Parts: sequence; C-alpha cells; structure tokens
Amino acid sequence: MTVVQYVDTAMVGHLGAEASAAVGVTSTMVWLSNAPLYAMGVGVLANIARASGEGDEEQIKKVAMQAVWLTGIVGLAEGVLMVGISPVIPNILGAEAAIRRTAAHYYLIVSIP
Repeated sequence: MTVVQYVDTAMVGHLGAEASAAVGVTSTMVWLSNAPLYAMGVGVLANIARASGEGDEEQIKKVAMQAVWLTGIVGLAEGVLMVGISPVIPNILGAEAAIRRTAAHYYLIVSIP
C-alpha cells in the first residue's frame, strides 16, 4: 500500500503543485484509515495459520467465513465513515484553503474502494 501511495503521488506530481499538495496532505489519513484493516488481516492470518498447524480444516473454514463477513462489515462501515468525513479532513489536517477542495475530492475517491 505504501508503494501504491508513492506511485500515486508521483503520477499526480505531473498535474502540478496543487494536486501534489492535495495528495500529500491526505496521505497520512489514508494510511491511518487502512491500519485497522491491515491489523484484521494479520489477526485472520494468525488464526488460519494456527488452525492449519493443528490440521483443523473446519476451523480454517470457520475463520475464513468470519473473515469474509468481517471484511464486508468493517469495510463498509469504515468506507461510509471515511466518505462522510472526507470534506472536513483537509481542514482538520491544516491544509491551505487553495487545496482543501482538491484534497477532499482526492480523499473521497481513495476512500470509496
């Protein structure tokens, strides 16, 4: 994800200083909003690895199904939250007035998926 963010910033850099600043001001918030999802992934992986080591196929299936549900529910909830707060994130992060709208749009776009 970090590499994707760097590539994204490099591509936007060709659009000018305002676009680069908009991406830069929101990039830490993108990382922060992805952190709980990464943590869940590590937790699911640990549970599946343990069940795999025990040879418990039923537990693997159970954890995998829980992961699908957890991903859907938490992803939807976090997506709605991030889309909802996208207009205020640049203000909270102290972005200059000239880039607030662009930064809010960028954050909205990257929050949807």
